[in-house]
Amino acid sequence: MRKRLPVVALAVGCALATAGCGSLADSPSLPEPGTVPVTEKQALAELDRVVAAHDAGPVKTFCGENVIEVETCGHLLDEARAECVRPGGRPKVLRSKGVPATKNTAGGWVLEVSGETAGGQPYVSHFLVSVDAEVEDGPARAAIGVYWTGLGFGDKAVSGWKNVLPKPECAKG
Repeated sequence: MRKRLPVVALAVGCALATAGCGSLADSPSLPEPGTVPVTEKQALAELDRVVAAHDAGPVKTFCGENVIEVETCGHLLDEARAECVRPGGRPKVLRSKGVPATKNTAGGWVLEVSGETAGGQPYVSHFLVSVDAEVEDGPARAAIGVYWTGLGFGDKAVSGWKNVLPKPECAKG
């Protein structure tokens, strides 16, 4: 018997750093500490772009073409696909918050989103939009992009926010 999706801490540290799990202190494009490098408007537009990209494009290239944390996105997407959990349309934004950059993280804007999977299960996830600290003057991009799996950030920046994980949806037989 399979467990519920393990949408876990693996994504947390990497996503808030938004350029891998290593130190970003020497990155050429790390935003100034204390600044929020992404606006709410940019974050909402990026959510729309990612939803459309997943709906329209081949799943196998989704992460490489649409997010900063390609490897983390790939792991979460593979797990979601193994559990037959697919997105069911654009989620509703419950709340949002700017996350200031620090000397080691790029910061960004996080959206708490709620929706239903293609199988009708509810989820609540945190969708982080940031800048890639490895790309000078890069656009605001989704950190991970797998918004329908209940991904939550255990970070003080979103203290009190919840996440709801969907159960596996593969047919039993």
